[in-house]
Amino acid sequence: MTCMDLQGLRVLVTAASRGIGFEVAWRLARMGADIVISSRSRESLRDAVERALRLGVRLDAHPCDLRRREDLEGLAEYLAETGGVDGLVFNAGNVEREPAEILETRYNDWVEASLLHLVAPAYLTRLLLPHMLEKGFGRIVYLSSVSVVEPMSQLVLADTSRAGLLQLSRIVARKYGGRGVLSNVVLLGSFDTPGARRTLGRLAEKRGTSLEELWEREVLDRIPVGTTGDFGGLACLVALMLSRSNVFLNGAVVAYDGGMLRSVLA
Repeated sequence: MTCMDLQGLRVLVTAASRGIGFEVAWRLARMGADIVISSRSRESLRDAVERALRLGVRLDAHPCDLRRREDLEGLAEYLAETGGVDGLVFNAGNVEREPAEILETRYNDWVEASLLHLVAPAYLTRLLLPHMLEKGFGRIVYLSSVSVVEPMSQLVLADTSRAGLLQLSRIVARKYGGRGVLSNVVLLGSFDTPGARRTLGRLAEKRGTSLEELWEREVLDRIPVGTTGDFGGLACLVALMLSRSNVFLNGAVVAYDGGMLRSVLA
């Protein structure tokens, strides 16, 4: 038995036209999974599909703004009409307002954060679960952040709203693990992505320092292995969680952070 048996599994990766989502998606496709990616931008999706072709893999794509109920329902309907889904990798981008301290936030920022980081994964899970339960097989991986365990004041919107993913995953894992649906969370450390540099660039501007200086101090100096996360290793971890071979890793919270996290995960 191969440790990462993804051949023919249909997996949805959200917010995957660029950044971490795309890097995981095309690598899963190379491992044999049938990947569907989503993004709110049709143009970005077209670009992502073309980039994947240059990398030697094919991706299916469907537009979806994770903050909109009708888009989530449309995405679920598309999957149902085109062969169903075996796995979900939930990924989401940043809230527009970030980075922001709590006194800098507005009501609508909290609404956006909740829709993006809690309502979307919960409702999408609810929409996809019936098909998985009918088949007796499903794999769910929620991508979150180590900062939900050790929160950062300037990420109050994401850290607060993402914290609920741990409970969501455990509830799904305990309720449906015996029916073939396994759910896990990956807590991500720092990755060098355009989104991460954009967020840190805004913080650097607020503090009157350079992005390079802040990147060194706030990112690299905090990682014991001395480098940001690697997409290949992350894709392999996600692949293991999605794999048919995985029948026991369920309800877990795994930190992929180079040793940043100081807390013990319960």
